[in-house]
Order: sequence, then C-alpha cells, then structure tokens
Amino acid sequence: MNGRFLVDDRREIASLLRGSRLLEDLDEAALDEIAHAAKTVHIRGGETLFEEGAVGDSVYIVATGRLRAFTGDTERPRILREIGRGENVGEMSLLTGEPRTASVIAVRDTEAIRLGRSEFLRALEAHPGAMRRLVQMLASWLRATNRTAREASVCTLSLIPLSRDVDVRALGDALVERLRNLAPAVRIDAQTLETALGTGASSATPGSEAHAAATRWLDDRESEEGLVVYAASSEAPEWAQRCVRQSDLVVFIAPAGERPDTARAAADRLLGDWTSIRARCELLLLQEDGAPSGTEAWIGLGRFAAHHHLRTRHTGDLERLARHLTRRKTELVLSGGGARGFAHIGVIRALEEAGVAIDAVGGTSMGAVIGAQLACGLDHREMIDANRRWKRENPLWDLTVPIVSLVSGRKGSRLVESMFGGRHIEDLWLPYFCTSTNLTRARLVCHRTGPLARWVRASISIPGIAPPVRLDDGDLLVDGGVLNNLPIDVMAEAAGGRIIAVNAAPVIELSLRDTPSEMPTALRTLWDFVNPLSTTTGPNIFRILERAALVASLARAEASAPLADLELTPPLAAFGTFEWSALDALVEAGYEHARPRIEAWLRRRESDGAPL
Repeated sequence: MNGRFLVDDRREIASLLRGSRLLEDLDEAALDEIAHAAKTVHIRGGETLFEEGAVGDSVYIVATGRLRAFTGDTERPRILREIGRGENVGEMSLLTGEPRTASVIAVRDTEAIRLGRSEFLRALEAHPGAMRRLVQMLASWLRATNRTAREASVCTLSLIPLSRDVDVRALGDALVERLRNLAPAVRIDAQTLETALGTGASSATPGSEAHAAATRWLDDRESEEGLVVYAASSEAPEWAQRCVRQSDLVVFIAPAGERPDTARAAADRLLGDWTSIRARCELLLLQEDGAPSGTEAWIGLGRFAAHHHLRTRHTGDLERLARHLTRRKTELVLSGGGARGFAHIGVIRALEEAGVAIDAVGGTSMGAVIGAQLACGLDHREMIDANRRWKRENPLWDLTVPIVSLVSGRKGSRLVESMFGGRHIEDLWLPYFCTSTNLTRARLVCHRTGPLARWVRASISIPGIAPPVRLDDGDLLVDGGVLNNLPIDVMAEAAGGRIIAVNAAPVIELSLRDTPSEMPTALRTLWDFVNPLSTTTGPNIFRILERAALVASLARAEASAPLADLELTPPLAAFGTFEWSALDALVEAGYEHARPRIEAWLRRRESDGAPL
C-alpha cells in the first residue's frame, strides 16, 4: 500500500467515526477513546490497500471514497463487494486471526480510518453494541456470498462527454433536478470549484497545495450533500481526470448518432487510458425519438456495467436514470405460464394506474414475451392488441412428425419475429433479460444482449412441444421455466432495486378429481384438443409436457420469493395453459388481483417512510 497519513486530529477522526455504520451507536467517550488510537490513511485510486493472503493486522473504515474487495488477480477478479463511506473492511481477519481472504483496492481516491488489532478488539469487548452491529453485517454479507458483488451506495458520479455536442452542464442540471426529488444532490463543474478556490483550482496537479485544497473542498461537499454530480468538459482534460478520480460511478455520455470510434478517440484524448478506470462505468446514449439501434457497437467500447437510452425531451427517461442512480428502481419479474401469462398485462395496467414506473423487466417463457413488449415501450392496451395474434396464429397448430417435438416451431418463430423484428435486447428502452435452459449443459442462461426474437423464442420452447434453439457450438436451448420459472434471484443479482414478481403458474394443476374415470381415453383427449368449444382442463400431452417442464423449478421459485418486495399470484387455475382465446379474461383477472394489492403495498411503504 502506498498510502500516507493525512489527518492526526482526534476530534476530526471521532467525527468521521461517528458516521460509521459499525460505530454509530457508541457514545462520545467511546468514540474519543477509539479515535485516540486511530490513524487516517489516504489511498489513491487504483492503489492496493491490502492483498489476499496478507496478515490481517488492521480494520479500515471508509471516510470518503470507495474500496473494492475481490479474489483472484486484477485482470480477472471475482468481485465480492464494494465498500463506501461509513462502511468497514478487514474485520474478518482480525476476528479469526487468519490471513486476509481477499484483496482490497481503491476504486477512487479514498480516505480511510485505520484501527489496529488490539484497539479494534478492545473496542468490541468494551462496547457490545458495536459487536452486535458487526455480527449483523457479517451475517448480511454471508447471505450474499452466492450472489454478485454487493455494491455500496453511490455518493459521487461524474458525467464525461464523448462529444462536443453534449451539453454536460444542462444535462447535469436536469438530472440533479430529478435527483433532488429523491435525495439531496448538487452539480459541481470546473467553474464551481474555481469560484470557490480561485483560478486554476480545477486544473491543479496532484501533489500541489492547490490540489490538496481542492481535494479537501470537494470532500467537504461530499460530506454535506447526499449525491455529488461532477460535470466534466470535453475541453478540460485535467478537470475530467479529477472528476473520474473523485467518483464512485463514471457515466460516459454520447449522442447515439455519433460514430463509436470517434467517441473512443475523444475519450482517449480526454482521459488517457480510460479503460483502466477502477470505478464502475456506465454508458448514456442520447437518443432521438424512435427505437434505438446499433447499441452493440457502443457497449463494445469498454467494460460498461450498464447502459441507458435517454431522450432529452422525455422526462420519464431522466426520472428513470435518477431512480437508477439512487437505487430506487422498481424492477418487474414475470413468470412463464403459457396463455396464463396474459395476466401479466393486467398487472402492468394496475401498475400504470397506480403511477408505479417500471425501470427494468425480466422474465421467462410467456413472461419473456410480455416483458419484451414492455421494454419495447408498449403500454397495456398495445400489449393486448399485439397478443391477439396468439389465438389467430396458434403455434400449436403446427404439428410435425414427433421426433424432436410435437410442433415444428415455424409458426411460433414467425409469430415472435413479427412482434420484435430484428431488434436487439441492448436496443430496448428498458433494461431487460429473459432466461432459457441450456439442455446440453443443464444450466440456466440469462440473455441480456443479442437478437431479441431469437432469445425469446428459446425462452418459450417447452421441451417436447417445441423444438429447441440450436447455438453455434451445438448446444440446445429450451424454455427457461425448466430450471427457473420465476427468476427473481436473477433480477436480484443485479442489485439496487425493489422487485415486483408476478407468478402466473398455478401450484396445483392437472388434477383428475373432477373426472369420473381414472384417465380420459385417447379419443376423448384428442376431441377435447381439436374442439375449440371444449372446456376440459384435464391431461393431454401438451399440458403434461408443459407441467413436467416446470416441476423442478417450482421449488426454486418458492425459495427466491423472499427476495421480492411484492409478489403477486393471480388465481388462474381455471384457465388452460394454451387457452389463447381467454386473453381478455386473463388480463382482467391479473388486473383485479393486482390493483388492491399494489395500493396496499404503496400505503405500507408510505407509512414505513420508504421511498415511493
């Protein structure tokens, strides 16, 4: 670690400790005692605090900045979690006496308070409240070990233009206006800093007195504000580089009509080796009205953790970005269920009427279809019209010699392609995923990029009924519901939002309790299948195969249910899996079930003081 001590003022360290989640319950005397033994260390962005396998002799509490814990090498790390202001790292080795289990680097310039082993253990022994808080933190982290990295809250972000045509100040002001509806926020640009500290403050070189003064002033702003938005300029590389060093999150901004290679050259001129930035990087593409396209080339420029499409005259897009940045997104997860998935449309109608904006959507099987329509920008009325073709073009009326499947899949493919054309997932207005099952390797596949129609087609391919989708390497993809019919856990892995999940698959199905004989005859089953007026919901080969495909995933859906903030299960057992003609009734059933429950959920959140 190439750090240097910055602060030796006990009162200042005590003040910083007071903002720690670990020590916030301690009284003034206890904080002063700990502060007397503590030191403050500065770690530049990209530097290592400690390495995996090292002796664990200290615990660190972040005062400003951000750290990242990971295992493996820096080129292909497995990120465990990020540590933001007020959070601690390094306590595990102190408690167990074993070597460090992970490496920790500074994502950005970071100031941390260091407590040695003896001081830390003495503080825990003397103050049981701190020990309880530590146990709670460790339990929370252990519950998340099989999920993706736990992210600390974003305190600072920088807006980096990749074109002179991007008005960063105007965009920053518009974004801060939306952010202030959710949390305190302020925009700072080079002029702001120079007004406060004098000409040249924004371009001061590291190591100079002016640079140190600017660092302290900016740190003070971060302590006072909930979220600091740094607005860079395409004409001021020193200030842009400083913005990056100060930021937990770096948002690159470009007009979607610009050439990606031109934007990359602009990033190189402005930031130098910008691909080595340790902070989380995201991409914001400024769009005109009309569907986005060509996003694949843009996200190939760098390791962007996420991308966003923004219509500057569309306030909903800015509000969605603000919710994303403050981790107040509402994410929707939709299950499979065949025609019963039409109930998802009714839930979406109820959410629209309640004023709940959906910021991301994912699903499997029919949930993948409805979710894709929502991500394309359709409202519930447009979805109803789009899905009437399931009855007109029933994909089950496509029988073939049953060697691979009962139907050839051609009608189903044409139906999906007519809905989504050549769009790619990364070109959708909302972040979207759908899941399929890799039948060859027996694992779940999550599709977040690539041809939308193809991956939706894979997600609805019930094994035995529809043919699998073949990958270039020969692997076969089938319905995602085989392994996970309600992928709440997949959505939760991305972190940062409240999840609404809709389960359209009845727990109990294919009962013969109301059928007089043990099993209907083959002739009767065939008649019920071809007779459009039949209301029989007993077994036939389509229903049996569809149900068998879901059996293994029902338990997984139940296990992941606690990850959802709200789970809706409309009563749909009276409807057949392939009852396409019941579209309107299914939409209504979903709406009537969801409307009062969404209203009650919003009232609970309001009474609990949770953000709406």
